[in-house]
Amino acid sequence: MKNYLKNLMLLAVFTVFAFNGYAQPGNPVGEPDEPPVPIDDYIPHFIVLAVALAGYWFYKQAQKEKKLHRSEY
Repeated sequence: MKNYLKNLMLLAVFTVFAFNGYAQPGNPVGEPDEPPVPIDDYIPHFIVLAVALAGYWFYKQAQKEKKLHRSEY
């Protein structure tokens, strides 16, 4: 049940971030020379977060493997 709840929360977070990623420019009646709305400002943050999560996951897997090998002796 705990794993199910964790996956559901992760899905909810990604859904909220997906809606923020599709930013539209302001009022279409406004000045035509307005710069486009940048949606890629946070991409480096997401890449760093993904690398950190992957590193944490591999670290935990390595710790699990060490614990399994120690219990064999």
